[in-house]
Parts: sequence; C-alpha cells; structure tokens
Amino acid sequence: MANSGATPNSPLILPATVASSNVGDLALLSSGNFLISQSDSNGYLISFDPSGALLYLTDGSAGATQFTSSPVVFAEAGNEVYVMNSSTTRVYNKTTGALARKYDPTLSNAFGVARDSLGNTYVSDSGGIKRFDTTGFNDLSFAAGAMMYDIDIDSQGIIYGSNLANGKIMKFNPDGTSAGEITPTGTTFFIDIVHDKDLGIDVIYQTDATNGLIRKLNTSGVELGTIGAGILISPISVAATADGGVVVSDAVSTNPGAPFRALVKINPDNTLAWEICQARKAI
Repeated sequence: MANSGATPNSPLILPATVASSNVGDLALLSSGNFLISQSDSNGYLISFDPSGALLYLTDGSAGATQFTSSPVVFAEAGNEVYVMNSSTTRVYNKTTGALARKYDPTLSNAFGVARDSLGNTYVSDSGGIKRFDTTGFNDLSFAAGAMMYDIDIDSQGIIYGSNLANGKIMKFNPDGTSAGEITPTGTTFFIDIVHDKDLGIDVIYQTDATNGLIRKLNTSGVELGTIGAGILISPISVAATADGGVVVSDAVSTNPGAPFRALVKINPDNTLAWEICQARKAI
C-alpha cells in the first residue's frame, strides 16, 4: 500500500473502505504507529506505520453494533485502545485490532475521549464531560451542556475541550472546575496536546478548518506558529509527531463530517512527507 519515498506527485491510495466521509479521530500511538477511526458503513479502525503503510483495518461491526452515525473516538491504554461510539465502549488490541471486550458506560453520543496519568478515562458527550475510574465507575461529571467535539489532557492534568457551540477551547482542572478558556483563530474540531522537549512546554496543535492549516499554541493560547498552509484544505483531526511535524486527516470542505480527502504527513518545515489519497473508485 505504501512506500516511504512517496512524493506529492505519486500519492498513496487508501483502501476503498476508508474513502468516505466521517473520518474522525486520529492519534499517534506510543508504538510510533498511527490509528484513525471512521464511522460510515460498518465503520473501521485503521492503523498505519510512520511511512503510511497499512497495518490493519478492523471492521467496526465485529462483536457489537456497527460504527455508524455518531463519531468514533478512542484513547490508548497500555496495549489496548478504548473505542467509544454512541453509547457503547469497546476495547481493542492496539497492535492487532482484535476486539477484546465491550461494555456500556451510559454515554449519550461520545465525541471525545482522553486518559490521564492515573488511568482515569474522560469522555465528552452531548451532556458534557464524564470521568470514569479504572473500574469503569463514573465518579465525576462536569461541563454540563457543553458539546466538546474533542478533548485532551496536558502534562499537568488540565483537561482541554474543543467547544463547537462557542468556538472556544475550554480548560478544566482535574476536579472539573474551570481553568479558563482560549479563543482560537478559525474553526477548531480537534486538538492534540504534546509536551515539546525543546521548548520545555506543552503545545496545543489546533485544527483550523476555516483557514486550512494547523495552529500551534501554548496553554495560554499564544500562537507559536502554523503548519500545513498551502497543503491542507480543511483539517479534521491531527496527531503531532516526534519531529515537530503532524499527520492530518484532511477534508474537502469545512463542514463537519465532510467527505474525506487524504491523510497527510507534513514535516516541521511545511514540506509534504507523504499523502494517502482518497480512493478513486466508489465503495
């Protein structure tokens, strides 16, 4: 499927099963491989290596309700991945994509998921943000009424949520109280927070769908730079890479759920490393 020497003139082709709308969550796993979710048809979890080569494609209908309608979001936990879709949670082996188990944590259309250093799982749904402890017990609920399309946690345990209702990035302390907010430029769907060892700070990678690029912010909201200008059309989700670049799932327009265009790896100097284009044939 892929080769590490791909250029913009020789785009890689993604399997037809993924050439559709509703490509959602994207993450860089601790193994160095990437994982992306898709909620059309049966829905899929798709894993690929840093060169863009496909590792596995797991059908979301296996052992449970299909990955349809609502977003498919996930969080890494050891050698597993917790996958939330609508009111269902499924746990998969992150290396093989095999379904391990499933349970119902009483959610209402999960949008974002993140895990803290203590093993707690935070899930944003249409009713706010819920925290589940390591046993799956819901021990904290906050941000009532806010629709956080994506959430992440920084190295200090502060929870960040991309609020589609007001366009802001909301910040919460571990106890659920407000820690402030950021008013970003452009339309933000997804965020990825990494600790930059060179700068010695946490950096927020913000998708700016309106302007077709990724913005880098510090945790106070000060912009540190951008990446992807002239390459991206409407970034959906983003995963920062160790070299300071990003992998982005790009769409053909700024509408939520817009048709998927490509997976793109962009180097820190804004050059294109590789691109996996939408398949040219219909599903």
